[in-house]
Amino acid sequence: MKRTNHIFRQIVLGTTMIASPFTALFAEEEKAIETVHTIAGIPSAYFYSIFGILLLIVISVILLVVSINKQIAPIIREINEKKGIKKRSWFEKLNETKSFDSESEASIDMGHDYDGIRELDNPTPPWWKWGFRLSMVFAVVYMWVYFVGKNAPLQLEELAIANAKAEKAKAEYLAKSGNQVDESNIPEITDKTQLAEGQSMFIQSCAACHLEDGGGMIGPNLTDNYWLHGNKLNDIFKTIKYGVPGTGMVAWKNNFSDKQIVEISNFVKSLHGTTPKTPKEHEGTLIND
Repeated sequence: MKRTNHIFRQIVLGTTMIASPFTALFAEEEKAIETVHTIAGIPSAYFYSIFGILLLIVISVILLVVSINKQIAPIIREINEKKGIKKRSWFEKLNETKSFDSESEASIDMGHDYDGIRELDNPTPPWWKWGFRLSMVFAVVYMWVYFVGKNAPLQLEELAIANAKAEKAKAEYLAKSGNQVDESNIPEITDKTQLAEGQSMFIQSCAACHLEDGGGMIGPNLTDNYWLHGNKLNDIFKTIKYGVPGTGMVAWKNNFSDKQIVEISNFVKSLHGTTPKTPKEHEGTLIND
């Protein structure tokens, strides 16, 4: 027992020394004037301090129990040897089942008999009982973390967070790789500077056939509701990029980058509904937006 008391004093002393840094957090909390982060309504500094101290106490108790068990183990072993009790492994204890004699079976008979096979209320093995108890502990912790303390997001919240991160990553990727655009992901441009860039390229390369105001000459009128190859941004993008074989509309993919074609496409789209000086007759299919 002297050895046990010595070990206990060491554990208490070690716990005190380890826990002492946590107490400084309380003093620092009084000095700090800033936004207080809380966990389950408790300031995070207090929460982690209390949690750390409780954890150290639990560890200390476990170590104390182990130490005491080591001290009394030889005595228990000697008593078991005298009684003829054999030591069982942890696996045998975990899968322990009880056997009943014919007289005791009557007390656990459920009263159900199927062709001579009786149903007995046999006790469940220890591993099942411990699994059930641990599941209840897990349920309490889960309830506290996700519903009471709200320290972690639920599945729908995790999905929303993941989607937000994905959208942000997509936007960052597209911003860094502006030229990697195709007809499936044409962004709609509202920035006046980019539209002006598109207008400048349109006037330089497209006005010879469509006029500067999009009224049309050799090429069709781009301001009315009639379209030869579709009025969506992706349709306009494909027409400019790949051209129209057999017509005067050539493919501009070797002259402009995808980003530049996006700017030109958005400018062409902005011409819709405007009034050109000399509008060309309608061509194509009527498409009302």
